[in-house]
Amino acid sequence: MASSGYLNIGNIITPIKLGVKFQPPSIILIYNDKSKLRKRIMPAKDFNLLTDIRLYVEKWKLDPKNRKFFEKIPNKRLEKIFFILQNNM
Repeated sequence: MASSGYLNIGNIITPIKLGVKFQPPSIILIYNDKSKLRKRIMPAKDFNLLTDIRLYVEKWKLDPKNRKFFEKIPNKRLEKIFFILQNNM
């Protein structure tokens, strides 16, 4: 039986810090994964000055790629980060 070398036992991701990268527009997340400190940069695709931030945050958190990283972060905090990103475009 082949093994991938990675065993996923539950969701043990703990967010530490959330930030913004303006060029290209991205969200930066620093988190603990089990016992390792990791950094993930996720581009804010289809995000512009006219984007409704609340709807975008809901869509962002429901995305299967982002779900496990952002489920512990409140929507208000993400809305604030995207507001900062939107005001600096």
